[in-house]
Amino acid sequence: MLDLNTMHLVFHLLETELSGIKTGQTVELTPFALPGESFRGTVTSINPAVDDKGMIRITATVPNPNHRLMDGMNARVLLKNTIPNCLIIPKEAVLYRQNRQVVFIYEEGKAIWKYVETSHENSTHVAISDGLEEGMEVIVENNLNLAHESLVTQSSLRFATNNAISKSEVNFILLLYESWN
Repeated sequence: MLDLNTMHLVFHLLETELSGIKTGQTVELTPFALPGESFRGTVTSINPAVDDKGMIRITATVPNPNHRLMDGMNARVLLKNTIPNCLIIPKEAVLYRQNRQVVFIYEEGKAIWKYVETSHENSTHVAISDGLEEGMEVIVENNLNLAHESLVTQSSLRFATNNAISKSEVNFILLLYESWN
């Protein structure tokens, strides 16, 4: 007999994403069959083994007081990972040159090439752990064919939010599609 008051959500993460999740962390899910309805749960276990596809099995418990969730439903799962005091830029600003990550910044009419190291990322933004400083103007658009010290005009470029990056506390959201077990 199933206990419909509490559901167990099983989903998988890449082993490289494991650092962003811990037991007790909140998960938010939206079943495909119930668009617009979200449910919150808690990560209850993280399997210590990595499978042959490089995935780790995660289990979360989700309260289901109105029995809206059913066994076997597919859902979109969101995990929020707050990263304090982090430099965040749009992903399209990060390019690869000489097998390294590069960002162009705008400085006195020139595009300056900066090697960067990234930490966390989601579908739209990336956290910079090294290589940029707060207040730099990061070039986000028309940057694919730039070279170091290319002459550029501000009117031909699009910059990161507010034309300069700043440190902030950011929620990185990992989006998953999984089903109930």
